[in-house]
Amino acid sequence: HILSNIASAQFMDGRPSKAEASVAQGLRLANGTAAEERPYLWGTSAQIIFARGDAKRAALWVELAFEGVDLEKSPMGYRDFHETAAQIYTVLGQSQKAYAHLKAFKRLDDSGRELAASTNSALVSARFDTANQRLQISKLEAQKVQRELALAQSQNRLRGVVQITVLGAVASVIVILAMLFALSIDISPVITA
Repeated sequence: HILSNIASAQFMDGRPSKAEASVAQGLRLANGTAAEERPYLWGTSAQIIFARGDAKRAALWVELAFEGVDLEKSPMGYRDFHETAAQIYTVLGQSQKAYAHLKAFKRLDDSGRELAASTNSALVSARFDTANQRLQISKLEAQKVQRELALAQSQNRLRGVVQITVLGAVASVIVILAMLFALSIDISPVITA
């Protein structure tokens, strides 16, 4: 499939001689399990020959490319070959064959567009989901920061209450000691007299 893709890319890139060489190389190598590549190579060859203006010879290659292929069920790889076949048969005045290939081309082209549209929708949806997830993460992070701030404030208040309580207790002890000391000074002259 590699050489047929290379040949097709070379043809689309406006290098028909290079494409033709790749097709020839591909056909030499298309034996055994690689024989399934032949229809694609023949289709590309038909495109090259038709582009050079030889519709009759191109029709022979198109016939080879579509031999045994149900035009109503052909796979996506045949899409461009259907378009070429429709053009070839139109030039040759074979309108029924041209219509059959044009219909197959439209089916595959519509299918490709639907696939692209659904892929784009999936990508947009995924981007939206990602943005939504990022927003949720940001909200959760903000909530975490708020909880940490509230906890820090609560801890500071608790420290303040503990400090006031400790200071109050110390002050109370000092007051009590001062009162006891004062009482012991007041009692001492009474005891000595």
